[in-house]
Amino acid sequence: MKTKLATAAVLGMAALGTALAAPAAHAAPSSPTGALACQNWTVSSPEGKASGTQCDNGVVSGWVEDTKADGRCPYVRLTTSSGTRNSPSAGPMGARVHFSYSGIFGSVKYTMGYVNC
Repeated sequence: MKTKLATAAVLGMAALGTALAAPAAHAAPSSPTGALACQNWTVSSPEGKASGTQCDNGVVSGWVEDTKADGRCPYVRLTTSSGTRNSPSAGPMGARVHFSYSGIFGSVKYTMGYVNC
C-alpha cells in the first residue's frame, strides 16, 4: 500500500487554499469540580478533513472523512515528542471513520496523509 503524507508547511497549504489548524492555542483549565480540560483540533487537505479533541487525561479522539472521489483515502497523523500515530484511513468519498487514542500528552502536531485505495 503506497502512502504519501501531505505537507504540513503552512505556506504550501495556504497556496492550495486549504485550512490547516493546530490544536486551539489555549484550553480552559480544569474546573474545581475536576472536569477535564479539552481543546479542539481540525485539519484538512485536498483529500479530506478531520476534527476532534485532545484532553488533559491523554485521550485524543476524532474523525476523518474522505471528501473527494480521487482514489485516495485520507488519515490523520498525530506527531508528538515520543513518536507518531496514524488514524485509520477513510474512504471512499463520503466515508467517515472515528478513532480514539490514549496516552498522548503534551504538544501534538496534526497533519493529514493518504493511502491509495
